[in-house]
Amino acid sequence: MEQQMYLFTGGNAYVLGMERDRWVKEFVQKHGEENLQVFSVEDAQCNVVMDAVAAAPFIAERRLVIVQGVPRWSAEDIDRIAHVQHPATVLLFIDQKPDKRLAGVKRLLKIARIHTFEPLRLPQLREWMAAYASEQGAGIEEAAIDALLQAVGEDQLRLAGELQKLTLLASDAIVRESHVYMAAFATGERQIWGMLDRLQAGNTAEAMAYVRMLTERGESPLSLWNIFVWMLTNLTLVAAAIEEGETNVGAIAKRVGVHPRSVQALMPLARRRSRAELADLVRRAAEYDIGLKTGVYQVSDRQSEEVLALLDRCMLACCTGD
Repeated sequence: MEQQMYLFTGGNAYVLGMERDRWVKEFVQKHGEENLQVFSVEDAQCNVVMDAVAAAPFIAERRLVIVQGVPRWSAEDIDRIAHVQHPATVLLFIDQKPDKRLAGVKRLLKIARIHTFEPLRLPQLREWMAAYASEQGAGIEEAAIDALLQAVGEDQLRLAGELQKLTLLASDAIVRESHVYMAAFATGERQIWGMLDRLQAGNTAEAMAYVRMLTERGESPLSLWNIFVWMLTNLTLVAAAIEEGETNVGAIAKRVGVHPRSVQALMPLARRRSRAELADLVRRAAEYDIGLKTGVYQVSDRQSEEVLALLDRCMLACCTGD
């Protein structure tokens, strides 16, 4: 009987986990839990695992031993494991990113059957999101897919969890962009994206109305001011990178220290404002910010209009350059 040694690896934790669960479920159904043994990488001492893989199945055709991670074994340790492994025992290592510099890992990669689970490319990921929502009993709008990717990134495991929540929210069996903003974004992120969307469109009136709506719902004007300052800081950094000739979203994100999707959202606005306009906006915002911190402007809940007026002026300058 051919030796059964496998390694599950790769950056797609969701698909890897699904395949692991499928293996375990089907194995237990056919051969029983008594023939399944699972080790964490911390508990996987070489001699202990050797004993586990050397054992024959108990009144069954197969035995499955899973090691969650690749231990820091030597190449000789891997060979010893392979030498004593019972022909009817399957040994499965699971490690998304094993350290290929280690001798034991190098040896394992040579003798094991490798199953690699890579992240989906964006077009395939979007198709999967629509299909997954359908499996949960709901459709999903393209705008909602865009918003969800913006909120949590392209990690399929996180997306699956969010889609499960969103399909429960969708009372008419359609996941909409508004559902994503309610469920997937943290409160501060929702405010940032809501404000930025309106500023990107150059619609000062809508941006101002959005801010008023947030304050009516109990949001602090000073908190909204701080969100705007955060956005302006990153807008300036993105604009500087673009001016220096950098156009790659990933490179700018690494340089600025924000999520790539934040960079994507800021780039159109950064391209529309000249260096002089941004410098004037930063100067104005800095002056207002100092005034808020030193008592020049009133910032109490009862006297919030001054803060909102400052925010209105800055948003107007952001949209028009005036």
